[in-house]
Amino acid sequence: MKILFSVLFSVVSFFSIAQAPELVVPRGHSGKVALLAISPDKKWLASGDDQGTVKLWDMQTAKQLKTFEHNPELSILYKTTALAFSPDSKKLYTGIGSALLINDLSGGGKEIFNKKIHDNRITQIVFSTDGKIFVTAADDQVKIWNADNLASPKVVAIKGKEPKLAFDDANNIIVVTTGNYTQVSSS
Repeated sequence: MKILFSVLFSVVSFFSIAQAPELVVPRGHSGKVALLAISPDKKWLASGDDQGTVKLWDMQTAKQLKTFEHNPELSILYKTTALAFSPDSKKLYTGIGSALLINDLSGGGKEIFNKKIHDNRITQIVFSTDGKIFVTAADDQVKIWNADNLASPKVVAIKGKEPKLAFDDANNIIVVTTGNYTQVSSS
């Protein structure tokens, strides 16, 4: 019996040692997921976490396609605060702290814009239905951008904190903050 036990123990030990180690890569975020956005064509899902990391997922297969590890200085200091896809689903707009980052998804996810655009953290990014303009919001300020020319946005001061944005049918911007409602012309 001792011999059988010794042989069995030796065989089990051999196979457990002989197997090659397997690298297990975790899926998903290492930080707390703060935001989700679905592309208008329903092809992609973007998720942003509290460590400034954004991941792009294929909606059909649920596979992770890309991880955007933006500027490490931003990622350490700020969480992802806003996510939006362009209406044509070709670009991903990310707010990390007070910076706006734009990735060209049709170009493999290449970063095409990275700039601090507000004094406070960006709370929302919203596109007009025609995709010609988009709006970024931060405490006390809304900026209206031409989607094709990011050079000089129109700046609108607002009252209240953490504004919520929407477009009406005439492409006017509706801004609602704590106790305030404002309508701003996008032109």
